[in-house]
Amino acid sequence: MRQHAITAPDRAVGELRTALVGAGTQLPFLSVDLLLPPPAHQYPVITLGRCSAETAQALAHALRKDPSCRNH
Repeated sequence: MRQHAITAPDRAVGELRTALVGAGTQLPFLSVDLLLPPPAHQYPVITLGRCSAETAQALAHALRKDPSCRNH
């Protein structure tokens, strides 16, 4: 388990997880990628991967329904 302060990427993961649950779906693997070598670790990325086609379609549907998701 990671032992660090909550960071902006952690908050982003939490917000995305909450939004996905609200849209009736979830990604089985959603986390901050801490394994990037320097200097990339200074700009953490969010791992969204390894979901089924059904989950990907549900996510796409949820994003299309919410116009505030565009242009981000």
